[in-house]
Amino acid sequence: MEVHHHSQTARKRWTHYFWEFFMLFLAVTLGFFVENQREHYIEGQREKKYMQNLVHDLARDTVNYNLSIALRLQRERQAHQLITMIYSPDKSKYLADLYYFARQMPRMNTIFYSTDATMNQLKNSGALRLIKKTAIADSIVAYNAAMEAYAENRQTEIETRIAYRNAVGNVFDASVLLTMIDSAGEDLDKTVMLPTSVKPLITENQQTINHLCTLVHFLYSQSIIGRKALHNYKGQASRLIELLKKEYHLK
Repeated sequence: MEVHHHSQTARKRWTHYFWEFFMLFLAVTLGFFVENQREHYIEGQREKKYMQNLVHDLARDTVNYNLSIALRLQRERQAHQLITMIYSPDKSKYLADLYYFARQMPRMNTIFYSTDATMNQLKNSGALRLIKKTAIADSIVAYNAAMEAYAENRQTEIETRIAYRNAVGNVFDASVLLTMIDSAGEDLDKTVMLPTSVKPLITENQQTINHLCTLVHFLYSQSIIGRKALHNYKGQASRLIELLKKEYHLK
């Protein structure tokens, strides 16, 4: 009778299982670590790109601040002269200037609009979470809050200009105003010209004239307030540019 001998497989020691588990754990952990580092790197690159774009937008804002401030100073002088001349006993001598200043008052080229493409992306996409340093995030949020506050004041100023447009025809002759537009010129800031010929004001009614001048006064005061605000915002934008350039090593 044959006897079958079963070969016995050597039993693995517990240390062997331990090392198998350890190596598997190490592989998973390293994989997780590498993936986590890769994700941090990608987010870091996205963060830097956003900041580069934001610096570009802020630089454009700074240029537009300078332009708007300069135009506001010019408009304020014109508003002051308009009111002074229209109440002058010799206003007939200043009719060309009066028509010119009256036509300049409601123009929108002094109104500032921020370059907000990157800011809107940061807010709408939730990318503000990418910004790791609290001081930087706070500065960006503060600048955005300033722009939102300015937008409310800007709307009030626009409404005053609309009211002025509705009133100017009660004092100034539209046929003269029609001759003051340079339709062939390419410089938008010089679209309005001095009239080549003038006519007297269409009314001497003091209440009508006073109503128009009151609106000019509001435009004048709103321009001063807006100009001072823009000067502060310009400083805020410049400081934010320097902060971002320093923190993200941007040129």
